[in-house]
Amino acid sequence: MAKLKTIKSTYDFSKAGGAISAITLPVAIPTGSVVSRVFIKNVTNATSSGSSTIAVALGGVAVKAATAFDNASFTAMNILYSAGAVTTTATAMTVTIAVAALTAGKYEFVVEYFG
Repeated sequence: MAKLKTIKSTYDFSKAGGAISAITLPVAIPTGSVVSRVFIKNVTNATSSGSSTIAVALGGVAVKAATAFDNASFTAMNILYSAGAVTTTATAMTVTIAVAALTAGKYEFVVEYFG
């Protein structure tokens, strides 16, 4: 029986950048893992030079579709995903910034998965 595992990554837009792009976080889970839940913890509120959106993906699983950076999903501790999808690739987690850059903000991402 597969065991529940957890990975975590922290990203600080004011230090590491928040340009319009796909940002690869240094966490990945193996192909065929079952993503149980993905949490996000807002450590520092994000700021933007415009109407920025954030999308999150992991291993072929769309964790969170493009959503306004100041949406409630990104302003506290929230579950972004809890549908139980199977990963199709072993790619790392990506955070995609669109529309406008993020100039500040710090998030912790926690992934629970069976693998």
